[in-house]
Amino acid sequence: MRIVLSCNSGLGLHACQFDEDQLHRFDMVPINSLPSVRISPEDLHRVGILNTSSPIDISHASQLCMSQYIPVTTESEMHYGHLILDQASLGVDTHMAFSNEILMQARFWLQSARYRVYAETMGRWQVPAQNPFSVNQAFLLATRNGGLAVKRDDLGAIRVAATADLVVWEGRSPVILGWTDPVAAVILHTSVGHIRHVLVDAEFRKRDGRPTDNRYYDEVQDRFLASARQDPVRGSQLIGPSSCK
Repeated sequence: MRIVLSCNSGLGLHACQFDEDQLHRFDMVPINSLPSVRISPEDLHRVGILNTSSPIDISHASQLCMSQYIPVTTESEMHYGHLILDQASLGVDTHMAFSNEILMQARFWLQSARYRVYAETMGRWQVPAQNPFSVNQAFLLATRNGGLAVKRDDLGAIRVAATADLVVWEGRSPVILGWTDPVAAVILHTSVGHIRHVLVDAEFRKRDGRPTDNRYYDEVQDRFLASARQDPVRGSQLIGPSSCK
């Protein structure tokens, strides 16, 4: 079992005390901090969070100051005006309000970084001489850095002894046809709709553009639609995701 710590801005960490039994009750534990406060690994250890027998992953950590890769949900962090870390991987926030594509998060990060740097340079009446953020950097955020965030050296890489988690794009799709730089083509132009195959641990989960598990068509879609408008606490009907826009 892996425990995910979701660290957002909000209430103070000093009020939280956790033991391992408490942590095991959740798949994700929210750890909140004041927007002006930086949380260090020492702070997490002080309240008994890191000293457990279960692996700890830290995500959604826009306010953390740590020397490791941490998943940041780019689209929602920009929405709330949070800080973005230099040493990071990418994640997605709730699909209720944001897109669920890692590629979209990489594109947001790429273009927002370019915009900020270009705006500063052009504000001095100068023309940028260099690209401040490359498509290769954005691609790493979406792939290799995710493995580093969960301390898995076998993830996010294509090499001998690496786990065969692979995504295969349709190379003859009109949106990328003719591109000679495959990384630029993927980061700047594709979406999940252009993914032909997905393999997880060498097993097809999507093949020829369709999920390999037929339950998605026979069962999962109907169950999702039935539950999407249901309040799990009160059992009442909700207006729906569009109410959050």
